[in-house]
Amino acid sequence: MDPLTAVGFASNIVAFVDFTSKLLRAAHTLYVSAAGTTAENLELETLAEHLQLLAKKTAPTSQLRYSSQPLSKEDAALHDLATQCEDLSNQLLVILNSFKVQGRHKKWKSLYQAIRSSRHAAEIDAIQNRLDRIGAQMSSHLLLQRYEKLFEKLESMEAENRRQAINRSQDIGDLWIAMDNTFKQLRLDRDRNNQNMGSLTQIVTHAGKMLRYSHEQDVLRYLRFESMDDRQFAINPAHAVTYSWVFDNDSDFVNWLRSDDNLFWVSGKPGSGKSTFMKYASEHRLLIEHLKVWAGNQTMIVAHFFFWNLGRQQLHKSQEGLLRSILYQIFRQQPGLIVQAYPQQHSIGVASPPVGRELSKDTIPISELLAAVNTISDGLANSNSKYCFFIDGLDEYEGKPNDIISLVKLLKDTLQVKMCVSSRPWNEFEKVFGEDNPNKLYIQDLTRGDIEEYVRDTFERDSGFQEFLEDNDEETLETLDLVSDIVNGANGVFLWVRLVVQSLLEGITNADRVIDLRRRLHSMPKDLNDFFDRILFGVDNFYKQQTSHFFQVTLIAHVTLPLICYWYMDQEDDENDEPEYALGLAIQPLTVQRTTIRLKQMRKRLNACCKGLLEVQFYDSNEDNDALLASSVLFNWKVDFLHRTVRDFLRTPDMQEKLQTWAAPKFNADSAICGAILAQIKTAPQEEEYYKPRGPVEKLSRAFHHHIGPSRGRLMTEYSTTIGQQMSACGIRNHTM
Repeated sequence: MDPLTAVGFASNIVAFVDFTSKLLRAAHTLYVSAAGTTAENLELETLAEHLQLLAKKTAPTSQLRYSSQPLSKEDAALHDLATQCEDLSNQLLVILNSFKVQGRHKKWKSLYQAIRSSRHAAEIDAIQNRLDRIGAQMSSHLLLQRYEKLFEKLESMEAENRRQAINRSQDIGDLWIAMDNTFKQLRLDRDRNNQNMGSLTQIVTHAGKMLRYSHEQDVLRYLRFESMDDRQFAINPAHAVTYSWVFDNDSDFVNWLRSDDNLFWVSGKPGSGKSTFMKYASEHRLLIEHLKVWAGNQTMIVAHFFFWNLGRQQLHKSQEGLLRSILYQIFRQQPGLIVQAYPQQHSIGVASPPVGRELSKDTIPISELLAAVNTISDGLANSNSKYCFFIDGLDEYEGKPNDIISLVKLLKDTLQVKMCVSSRPWNEFEKVFGEDNPNKLYIQDLTRGDIEEYVRDTFERDSGFQEFLEDNDEETLETLDLVSDIVNGANGVFLWVRLVVQSLLEGITNADRVIDLRRRLHSMPKDLNDFFDRILFGVDNFYKQQTSHFFQVTLIAHVTLPLICYWYMDQEDDENDEPEYALGLAIQPLTVQRTTIRLKQMRKRLNACCKGLLEVQFYDSNEDNDALLASSVLFNWKVDFLHRTVRDFLRTPDMQEKLQTWAAPKFNADSAICGAILAQIKTAPQEEEYYKPRGPVEKLSRAFHHHIGPSRGRLMTEYSTTIGQQMSACGIRNHTM
């Protein structure tokens, strides 16, 4: 039996023994009532019925309903004690019923005298003796025997608390000390042959806290979804010298943070830096300082969500994802609110399935999440805290704009929070957030200075550009004036600036003359789609087949694929129907040296074939700490589009036709993905931590199953064989993927 299940089970037994003993020793005065009983007597009767119900809930049949595991010796003893408690409860209720006063003038002076003078006296003594024996067994054997397992569970809870960064560290630390002291007292009592119900009831209190904290962790795991933080991480941080104006004391944004106004809207053109602004603002060290002017002495809680239309998971672009993320962040920072929203599982010893088993859905109904929001709204209002939410990319929500607008309004009004939202200037958003709202900014109107600083700083850091400056006289450089031309041509679109600077530095690397750079700059298209088209036009014909394959795979991939997958994909012979390289590859972990070489090669290959439109990033925000694994470079260096606008461009009919024209006749993106994943699993480290539930190999396996088709029997067979051999090499049994 799980330690927490056992301690909850034992707690009911301890509670029964404690309260029943008090009942038998009670000496309440009995007054006659017209109904033939008294309020005090009725209260005791109700208490007995409650204890009977409590004993039934911990009966073996209830606890075993959700477990097929054989009982250990300790668990069997615990079940036996629970059965005895239920039997004693039945006996006690029968006796108590016999003490109901009959007639108007017949009364006992006290319940104690009634018990001692009745024909049940001997039976009462026997019940008390059995209760004493149960209490002694609980303290001297069962609880002390579970000491190590209980503290192992507490240790795992402490680790989970750190992993999820839940605001319970102090509470769990205090509980650890209190439980240790209580068990020391139990040992002392046992050695002195002294039965102390006080120590046992303290265990009940400690068990209640353990169950509550465990329940909180289960609910947080329930709400969290894979790659919840990936979008926020994938947004490139603001350049070191940009966005400093955001937290100027007299800026509109700072004035809003300090005010009682509850909505701020950030808008701008595609590629102008809205998401970068939202990441910068929500993570900045001065944010809380300015919000405290509004919040006063109350605790300040900040939560955020970044819609991601480019994301592979539906939850990145849905109302469900937004609500789960916001609730998760609120609960993580204020776990005491969890029991208000999810109270049905929070009960010591209640016979119900383990919370983790119930809370294992891939999706959660919007109605349930909204009910949780409504439930905690009163708790938020009375929590001595203030809340500020940052919600980025409303235009990336996969649904009607008015639907997400309604949800934003609902959250704002229900929870009474400050909200900073961002979107493109679509008519729907402009009407609601822009027209009558003084708290707004259009980011392209404010970043001219940032763009200039970015261009200057990037050029100054490039050694090739410094050589270019040394090789040209000042008059020639003034005539060229690259920085001013770029700033004037940007129209506030940071992505355009980044691409232009990249192209100019490439020209300098190729020893472009001043006249070449001027011509290169003036020929740059102002429209991003035209710019992307120009970039692809510059791809060497020799590479266009690989370019098409890389883009097609990235467009349809169910997950953001690791960089090493692209290396394996690139080893395939395009004339084959199936990924023969992957199918024939031996099962053998990659050495560190080979891993480093292949990742370096693939970076160069992607740059040559995709000209920077695919970007490589290291994802270290994984909720399962994959980034801390020794071979995390195999899984956490991932490939994705430079920007959402690139993906949108490649999805246009003209580009889809062009990609099909460039591709090999037999190329199939799904098959290529399955082959690459198979090859990566074949060369993965043979260590258990990589194959754990929700670990890196299991995540790749889910993507494999998503892309595999019924006609790819060889791939499926080879995959099954590979998984079996790899898990066997790790010593893992009875686990499938």
